[in-house]
Amino acid sequence: MTLTVCIADQSALVCQGIAAMLSPMENVDVVGTATSLGALVTTMVNAPEDTILVTGLRLVDGDITHFLPNLRRQGFTPITIALANANEATLAKLAVREGATGICLIDHVQDQLPQMLHSVARGVSCLPTTLLERIVRDNANPLTKREHEILECLAQGLTNFQLSTRLGISENTIKYNLKVIYQKLEVNSRGAAISKFFSGGF
Repeated sequence: MTLTVCIADQSALVCQGIAAMLSPMENVDVVGTATSLGALVTTMVNAPEDTILVTGLRLVDGDITHFLPNLRRQGFTPITIALANANEATLAKLAVREGATGICLIDHVQDQLPQMLHSVARGVSCLPTTLLERIVRDNANPLTKREHEILECLAQGLTNFQLSTRLGISENTIKYNLKVIYQKLEVNSRGAAISKFFSGGF
C-alpha cells in the first residue's frame, strides 16, 4: 500500500528536508508541501482522501490549534503526525487534543517517522514516552478551583489588593496562591501565566 503524505511547517527548509527524506522511500508518495494554511488547503484539495499530514506545530500564519480546526471546517480530516521539539510539550499536548494521531520528536524524525507513517495509517496512535509522562503529570496535578478563579481575575487586570477584596482572602494568601500557580504552569510572571492558562487548556 502506497502512503500519500503532505508536509507542512512554517519553515520551507524543514518541509524540503522532510520531503527529501521520505520521497526516496518505497510506498511513500509526497504529494506536496505547505508553509501556510492557504497553501495547505490547496494541497489537500488535490491530494487523495487518505493523505497523511506531517506537520510542524506552527505554520507562518498560526499554530496547530489554529490550522487543524480550520482544516476540519473546510472538510479535511487528515491523519496527522505533528513534529515537536522536546520543550514544546504543552503545544504538542494541544495538538493531540486537536486530533493529531502521532507526535514525532524532531530529534528522532529520521529514525521514527517512517515507521510512524505506517503505524498511523493502520489506526495506531504514536506518542513519545516523554510526552505521555508530561500529560500524566499535568493531569495528576491540575489547578484547583480557587487557582482557576485567581487566573481569571488576573486576566481582567486585577491587582493583588483587588484580588484579595473580590475573593475575600488576604493579600498574603493571594501571593502564596500565585507562587503555586507559577510553579504548576512553569512560568514566572503574570503575563506568562495568563497566556499559558488560556492556551494550554488547564
